[in-house]
Amino acid sequence: MNTAQTTPLNPAQIHLLRMFNYTKSEQEFAELKNVLFKYYRNKLDKLTDEYWETHNLNNDIMEEWANEQDREVHK
Repeated sequence: MNTAQTTPLNPAQIHLLRMFNYTKSEQEFAELKNVLFKYYRNKLDKLTDEYWETHNLNNDIMEEWANEQDREVHK
């Protein structure tokens, strides 16, 4: 008995599957993956920047946290 559940594909997933159907070479596939990677990397960069701004983070705080972590690890 197979207990795995399937989830229907959303419109974006269906669209991507159709797009990938047109890739004819490994080079095209690599280019398309790179475009998607850049898109999500940019979204993540924006979210990270917003988080830093709303939580008043800076490099000095990051260094302080890293040093605290090092002290905890070396206890």
